[in-house]
Amino acid sequence: MNIGERIKAKRREAGLTQQQLGGQEFTKGYISQIEKGIVEPSMKVLTLISQRLDAPISYFLDEANEATSEIQRAFIKGENYYLQKQYPKALKVFEDIVTRYSRSQSSFYCLSMFYLGKSLYSSERYLEAIEILQKSLSPMEDLSLLEALAEGYSFLGLSYFSLNHYERSIGEFKRSLRVIEENHLNIPSLQAKAYLNIGTAYSNTGRFKRALKAFKKNIHHCQMQYITDTLLDCHVRIGYCSYMIGDYITSKVHISKAIAINKSLNYEIISCEVNNILGLVVAAEGRIKDGLKLLKKSRDIASKINNEFGINANIADKVLVLVDANQLIEAEAFALKHLEALQRADNLAPCYKLYSQLGKLYRLKGENSIAIKYLALAINGYIELGEIHFIVKYSKLLADILIDIDPIEAKKYYNLSINYLSHLDEEDSVI
Repeated sequence: MNIGERIKAKRREAGLTQQQLGGQEFTKGYISQIEKGIVEPSMKVLTLISQRLDAPISYFLDEANEATSEIQRAFIKGENYYLQKQYPKALKVFEDIVTRYSRSQSSFYCLSMFYLGKSLYSSERYLEAIEILQKSLSPMEDLSLLEALAEGYSFLGLSYFSLNHYERSIGEFKRSLRVIEENHLNIPSLQAKAYLNIGTAYSNTGRFKRALKAFKKNIHHCQMQYITDTLLDCHVRIGYCSYMIGDYITSKVHISKAIAINKSLNYEIISCEVNNILGLVVAAEGRIKDGLKLLKKSRDIASKINNEFGINANIADKVLVLVDANQLIEAEAFALKHLEALQRADNLAPCYKLYSQLGKLYRLKGENSIAIKYLALAINGYIELGEIHFIVKYSKLLADILIDIDPIEAKKYYNLSINYLSHLDEEDSVI
């Protein structure tokens, strides 16, 4: 008897229907696929099934086929390492399975390749993760491992996202959603994360209106499925995108909702983010002192939890507020004080933002040679990050400065701005 047959026999012995065995976690159809041998359960699924049937896991794994049994046991070992976030050990196990059983057609071999891809992603080896995950997709589809297939596309999306390849990332997340929706899979959390990541990718490339549509659609989904964490993230990100398009009322509405939800969750990283966004909004409305107070509150939280990115992003945002308020002396002193630290950081996005604000600052001071230097650095950084909105905005600003100094160089940056502008939707293309 194989795993599915043993589960079926034990279920009937216990007097349970497929629906009762699946409970709220798994559909009747999924249990049916397991029992027919179409899908082989993961360790997590098998553990839950064994508990409900009051039988040890070893009962279900006692296979006559020694080779298959060996792959199963190795897979379970690797999956446990992965779930415990021991990624180097998980990598070693799954690499061994993929190497030793390369001709196997079993579900466990296929899932081992999938977990190898996930382990590579979790080890920040994104290019290798993409290669392995792409190889695992077709076998998972052939074996009707549909939940794993949807998750595979999602991990591909995450890998591309981590490499700032946002268009490819969006495409993979959409494929994940298509698998879920076309096959009526009951994995709402994965759906919510896919919508969230699509919205974030649009936001990172400056397509804020598209991002808002994705986040708002996801809010409805999260409310229906009671997915609080992702719902919270959506409100925060709508707050940011609304700020970026100048819709301060909507921004404050959603930041207020995020603050209300976070009262029960008490995530300090969220408190850091909402105070930072709210500080930017309040300052943009003309209440500079209040905005700076909120930014300081955000930075204090980031320092408390030792969040380097939060601290550095806050520094760049404070300079933005001071420059926009024409407090240039204070802005310059504060920016130059922290510039070296931002240049040494692991995540350079705040540094590129600081470069752009220094470029604006020195233009306002009439020190064009210094402004040109910092704007060029900012633009190169934004190209690296794929942040189209800022490439468009600061390329045009740099071209405006250069037009009377070096018309040929100015034309280069005007063309760069126009080229990237063509990648934005019409509604997001205002510079």
